[in-house]
Order: sequence, then C-alpha cells, then structure tokens
Amino acid sequence: MHLGVETPFHPARKAHPAFVVDDLDRLSLSWSPPATTACGPTPRLADMRRFHTIDPFGNRLEFQQA
Repeated sequence: MHLGVETPFHPARKAHPAFVVDDLDRLSLSWSPPATTACGPTPRLADMRRFHTIDPFGNRLEFQQA
C-alpha cells in the first residue's frame, strides 16, 4: 500500500482500502463510537462480513472477515 499526502488534502468519498481481518467484531468495538455505526449500515457481500469507518483524518476504511 502506498500512502501519500496531497495539498490541499481532500479525503476520497468512495475510493478506499479494504483489509481482511480475523476478528471483525473485536475490531469494530475498538472504534469510538463503534465502527459499525461510523458510516451507517454496510451491505453484506457473498461470504464476507464487513464494515466501513472513517479514520481521524477523514479517510474511509473498510474491514472484512470471511
């Protein structure tokens, strides 16, 4: 993954990285408020649970678990 900064910075509204994790529930509870509510409900993919959240800089992030 490449990370960089653009000046002026504007976070992308739709483009975002997705990360596969082992414990989606535990991860979602580590956000305050819980990440499952940070971007509203996230539709399920075929065999994948997931959630979207916003990091402190305004970037959208997606986390998935099979």
